[in-house]
Amino acid sequence: MKKKSIPFSDAELRDCIKLYFRFLDADKQQINIGKNPNYKALAEKHNNCRPWGSYMYKCQNISSVMESLGLPYAKGLKPAGNVGAKLRLLITGIAVERGLI
Repeated sequence: MKKKSIPFSDAELRDCIKLYFRFLDADKQQINIGKNPNYKALAEKHNNCRPWGSYMYKCQNISSVMESLGLPYAKGLKPAGNVGAKLRLLITGIAVERGLI
């Protein structure tokens, strides 16, 4: 039987998005920042309620939204499907705020 996943909290989504845009900004500046330590720190911040790889996958969901908007996505974060409407709306709003679309 497949284990049902726990939905990401609003705080987790905001933190994933913030981290994702840090990765994207680092890419633009050609600065290499380690992604895994950042995912692990995010998991710790949220009391390890899910494995750190879940945050990596959520960032890949963000890449999927970025790609669908015709925007560049962070290096090493290949777009992954199953993007929720809430995440899509949040990313689109941030892209508009940043003047990306």
